[in-house]
Parts: sequence; C-alpha cells; structure tokens
Amino acid sequence: MRKIISRKRFISSAVAGLAGISAIPYLPGRVLSEIPGNRPVGKTGINVTPVCFGASRTNDESLIKYAIEKGFNLIDTGRSYANGNNERLVGKAVSGIRKNVVIQSKIRLDPNELPSEGKGKKGAGEISNLLNSRLEASLKALGTDYIDILLYHDASRENLLFHSEVMKFFDGLKSTGVIKAHGFSAHNDLITLHEMNNRELFYDILMVPFNHKGSFVHSVTGNFSEWDQARLISALT
Repeated sequence: MRKIISRKRFISSAVAGLAGISAIPYLPGRVLSEIPGNRPVGKTGINVTPVCFGASRTNDESLIKYAIEKGFNLIDTGRSYANGNNERLVGKAVSGIRKNVVIQSKIRLDPNELPSEGKGKKGAGEISNLLNSRLEASLKALGTDYIDILLYHDASRENLLFHSEVMKFFDGLKSTGVIKAHGFSAHNDLITLHEMNNRELFYDILMVPFNHKGSFVHSVTGNFSEWDQARLISALT
C-alpha cells in the first residue's frame, strides 16, 4: 500500500537527508547569480547552481543563453528530446562558453531494440553498439568532446541498467574523461532501482520525480504517476 506523508514531514525529511539540497528563500528581484554558493553534486566533484535549467521543452536558443547569463550553470537535455534537436540547440547556446557550463544529457536503451535481450555475447554487442552510437551522436550535436553528466535515460529494468556491458560503457567513459559522472533517470514507482544502486554503489547520480505530494501528471503525455514517498526518501538518504 502506498504511504502518504505530510508536507511538513516531507520538507523536514528532505532537507535533513538529501545531500546537496537545501532550502532557498524567495528573493524577489534577485537573479540566481546573487545567491551565494553552488551545490556539490554528491561526490562527483561537480558544483552546480541550486536550480537546473531543463532545456527539454525549449526550442529557443536565446532563452538558454539568458538563463546562463542570469547565473544558471547546469543545463539538462537528452538524446531523445526533439529527436536530437534539443541537444543541438543546447550546443549552439553554449558555444564559446562550454567550460562555464555543466551539461547533463541522457541516452536511452530501449529493450525493443535488443533482439537478444542483452543475453550472451551477441546481446552485449547489441548494447555496446547502441550506447556508443548514441554517445557519438550526442557529442556531435552538443559540439563538445565531453559531457559532464551522462544518464541512462528512463531506466525501468534492473537487468539492463546493471548489465555488465552498460556498466563497462559508463566506466570506460569516465576513465577516459569523456564524462565526469554517470547516473540514471527513472519515472513512476521504480524505487527498486534506487535501492539496488545503494547496494551496487555504481551510479553517481539518481534523477527522480520528487515533490511533497508523491505524485505528478506528465506535462506532455498527461500520464499520472505516483510512488511510495517514505520509501523513496529512505532510498535517497
């Protein structure tokens, strides 16, 4: 049964337990750059502004540039957003100032694209080919030779997220400096993935829907999602 916690308990638990997150007061008339101090992203060594600019719903390059000018330094995008055009948009926006911006992008591994379901040598080859081709496409679209944070997009299956070939792929990119940190994004009530990562201690970053209600309606698809709030907080602390 889904557990619901009060807004007060949600706030106190979140502020007390989530590393790198703290309450930011409402400061009318002030831009983000005037709020002192960036936040460390876990133990990655990456420091970012308290608020990220999600570029996935943006098709205006000037809006991304304006956000950067106002102090945002973390820009979130993904290979599948707008069929790759969103990464191209971000790449244009950060051209010439790439070193001043932290880019987080995502690549998807769709189970329907894996005839061998990741099994055996053939399955490992299929995974490797897909991930490497998408990484190459992302780097080209972004106009960069590195991505600060790369996420496995919309994770849903443990056998793929923690597949040896997937982990080898991310490890290799980090060791060569192509990425600085790796992680995964997950929607809906997939807390088992976060709990498994707590045991495996592999991925640096977890990206999840998170609010005091324990549910949300997707802004594009209209799909409703909810989760066990108390269990999620426990997995993230």
